[in-house]
Amino acid sequence: MPKQVKPPKTQSQLSTGNPDNLNRALMVKRDDKIKDYKIKLIDIDTAIKFFFDKIILPTVNYQDNESAVVPLIYGSPEKWKSVRVDGFYRAQDGKIQIPLIMFRRNSIAKFKDLSNKIDEGHPVTYQSFQKQYSIKNRYTPWNIIHGIKPVYEYYNVVVPEYVTIQYEFIIWTDTVELMNDIIESINYAEGSYWGEPDRFKFRASVDSYNSNTELTADDDRTIQTTFTLTIQGYIVSDTLNRKIANDLAKTVSPSVVKVKFSEK
Repeated sequence: MPKQVKPPKTQSQLSTGNPDNLNRALMVKRDDKIKDYKIKLIDIDTAIKFFFDKIILPTVNYQDNESAVVPLIYGSPEKWKSVRVDGFYRAQDGKIQIPLIMFRRNSIAKFKDLSNKIDEGHPVTYQSFQKQYSIKNRYTPWNIIHGIKPVYEYYNVVVPEYVTIQYEFIIWTDTVELMNDIIESINYAEGSYWGEPDRFKFRASVDSYNSNTELTADDDRTIQTTFTLTIQGYIVSDTLNRKIANDLAKTVSPSVVKVKFSEK
């Protein structure tokens, strides 16, 4: 197969120095350290786990003045099925683990009452925000003399998808008194925004608690309480964020506007 020969450059291409006819104004390089953020479902799960372990700290107090922090674990499908059949959770050594709190994610629904990012007349998937200061925004007397305008940097941020997520919780204790301590600590934190400091937070609410007493095969009594935690959260998909990061993550305003009049 003969080797393809590129056609010679035209005079216009040689004079402009842009043989590919590229628009250099659209070729903006990200020379900053600002990262494109994304919020996934695992981030909401992690926020709940952090808030229980570091903020709520559900603790049970025993009669001998000893206290213990109740662990919180995520219920995988295998663990959740096992506790539903047996009525309790066994550790790896086969012993019943009490006290314990287990949770899992039940459902996810769109929360359209707060916002809808897709409008039939004006579909908006991102919003632009101007950076307050940039190294390219230095305005000097030289710029004034030559009519150079200051350069502004704009960042396009993805509009989040607002969702309502429901989690199911199960609490196990030995006595009703210990169960009351845990429910009181959770109920006090309910209605606030849960999450890590300096990170994303989500509003959590609990409507009711359902308690019952069960007897195991070895005549050990366990107090079990179930409740549903509702999270008003938001999700930023990395798929859309990646597309905007590649195409429209950052834009720069023009510094010089030239107008050329042709003589007739």
